[in-house]
Parts: sequence; structure tokens; C-alpha cells
Amino acid sequence: MSLYIAGLDLGQVSDYTALAIVEAQGTQWQETVPGHDPDFPGAAGKRAEIVRFEGPPVSFTIHYLGRERNVPYPQVVERVGARLRKAPGVDLLAVGATGVGRPVVDLFVQAGLAPYGITITSGTEAHGGAHDWHVPKVELVSAVLVPFQAERLVIPRALTLSGVLAAELSTFKVKITTAANASFGAWREGEHDDLVLAVAMACWLGNRYLAERAGMVQAAAQHEATMEALGVYDDPQISPY
Repeated sequence: MSLYIAGLDLGQVSDYTALAIVEAQGTQWQETVPGHDPDFPGAAGKRAEIVRFEGPPVSFTIHYLGRERNVPYPQVVERVGARLRKAPGVDLLAVGATGVGRPVVDLFVQAGLAPYGITITSGTEAHGGAHDWHVPKVELVSAVLVPFQAERLVIPRALTLSGVLAAELSTFKVKITTAANASFGAWREGEHDDLVLAVAMACWLGNRYLAERAGMVQAAAQHEATMEALGVYDDPQISPY
């Protein structure tokens, strides 16, 4: 399954506002295990098929990188909307909601862009739901650093800012403290990290969405296997086929 996600890091004062459009590619295969399901003895004479969906980690390809400074937030909303209209197929939009980002997220909502607001927090576990998430720094940045280090993040050289992003990723240092909090050597300190954060939000949202989607597919497949094992679909009046 392929998914396109835009990540937007909102800059303050002299910081850059950065936009990244990333393709998340989820791969999975189907493993069929024949045998009787012990929970459903009524399936005697039939071979229940237990279907498992698994796959390697998600891979990412960056299709667009852009950033600019000193742009009023309403204009940022307009420009991002225009960019997304030029890139048909973008499924999700992640917008940084930390600090001044919350009212800007509301502007995106008013513009009909259905953003996912991501507030950066300490801790170790993301929480939230629908379009509002609080994500630990360590989880957010790991979403981009892990695939980058594992060569599962493709940064095409044709992108104007590809070299800048590669440099940001190479110098971005993560230190996990004994308190399970994270301090980042380049998190808004010294060198810019706006592109890293924009890509990180897109990767995090893509990972989470695909994981939830895979869970839905797995649940549906298991339900179908159970119904088949019970012989429910032997009745042509209720067969799903």
C-alpha cells in the first residue's frame, strides 16, 4: 500500500517554515496456515485458514522539499494548499501544533485541508486520536532517523534541498536519558532542523496510518477465515462472493 503524506514544520520569527511531501510504502505478504481452529469445533471436516499479514518496515521516498522565511501564517496556509493541489494524491497532512502552531492548525481546518495536528511532548508514548496527537520527541524523530540509517529513506538528488536535508539528518544527534526523555543536540539550537522535522512528522503519520490500516485488514481477513471455517458462507443467500 502506498500513501502520500505532507509534513509541515511552522517556523517562528526568523526560522524557516518547511514543507515535505513523502511517499510511505507499506509492504506485506499473506501467510496461510491450514488446520482446524480449536475455538470453533463446528468446523470439523473443513480446513480453517488463519491469515496473517506481516511485512518489513515501511520505506519512504521524498517527493518534495520546500522552505521559506518571514511568511505570515495565513499566507502559509494558502501556499501549502496551492502546493497540495499541484501534487494530487496527497492523502494526509501533518502540521506541527507545538506553541504557536495550534491556531495555525485551526486555519488549515478552516481552509478545508483536514490537518493532523502534532504537538511535540516529552515522555515515551504518543497519545491522542482523530486529528490531534501528542507525540514524544524521541518517537517523532526516530520515525525519520531509523529509516534514514537503515537506508529506507530515499532522498532524490534532483530535489533542490536534498543536500540540505541530508546534512541535517547526518548532524542530528539524539540522546536518550535515563529518565526516558530525549534531548536533541540540534533541536532548534544552532543549525536549522526544519526539514528534518517536516519529514519526521510525515514519516510518523505514515507509519501510524499504515499500521492501523494493516490491523484493519488483518482483522477482516481473520473474520473471513472464521466465517469460512464455520461454514456460514455455504448458504448462497449470505455468501459474500
